[in-house]
Amino acid sequence: MTAVLLAQRYDRHADDCARSAEQTDNPARRALLLKFANQWRHEAQQLRATEDGALSAPNLSHSSRPTRRRSNKPSYGTPKRGIYSRRRHTRLSAA
Repeated sequence: MTAVLLAQRYDRHADDCARSAEQTDNPARRALLLKFANQWRHEAQQLRATEDGALSAPNLSHSSRPTRRRSNKPSYGTPKRGIYSRRRHTRLSAA
């Protein structure tokens, strides 16, 4: 997709967000939609400003996703070998 076509698509997304903001009664949603519209417009302008558009195109590759951090908290009471604990494999004695 060329930079010009991508910028036009961004403009359409911005228009859709602005139109939805006009139609909603929820002030928080309206503010969020207007923020999205401004972001789409900004991205479209940046895309048009670059020579080939490669610098402003969003990076949707897997490597751009945030990684999940492991917790530093100790895990009390969780089995070490999967979902089964040792208790499950012991025989109950008759009392």
